Amino acid sequence: MLKAFKTEDGYNLGTWLGTQRSTRSTMAAERVTRLDALGFVWDPFEADWEAGFAHLEQYVTEHGDARVLKAFKTEDGYNLGEWVRRQRSDRSKLSAERVTRLEALPDWVWGRSLEAAWEEGFAQLAQYVAAHGDARVPQRFKTEDGYKLGTWVQSQRNTRSTMSAERLTRLEGLGFVWNTHDPGPKPSR
Repeated sequence: MLKAFKTEDGYNLGTWLGTQRSTRSTMAAERVTRLDALGFVWDPFEADWEAGFAHLEQYVTEHGDARVLKAFKTEDGYNLGEWVRRQRSDRSKLSAERVTRLEALPDWVWGRSLEAAWEEGFAQLAQYVAAHGDARVPQRFKTEDGYKLGTWVQSQRNTRSTMSAERLTRLEGLGFVWNTHDPGPKPSR
């Protein structure tokens, strides 16, 4: 709750809550017990982190990995991509316990390496092919969660001459279209 929050009748509840949090160590046990019974959040930053981690665990359950796109938001509107970005950038400020919990998740990475970024694009392309039946991604195409797949596909075309044989094979296995002027096979109906 914001420190500036006031009730409808003008009571500065935000300031009062801040005072309770800062005086917990000297507060009478009976008051602590009464606040605990209300579900009082003593450390809102801890509660916020736990909420983010719970969303990340849900993502892992649904997707099988912790490779969250930067722009990803959950169905309830939680900006999980931004939360994950903050954990990566604040690694040195995280407790050892939080680092351990994050690293226990499948495919958690602290930095977005070029390899991880390529794998993310490839996974997005595979999903596109599964949904559309071909790999002819329009240049400005974005996925529902904001991934610029059209830009990634164009980048693959531009770097074909320096791409590893393994990546070439994987892309071609999806029916990758190198020349957009080639009409390619006609889709079956």
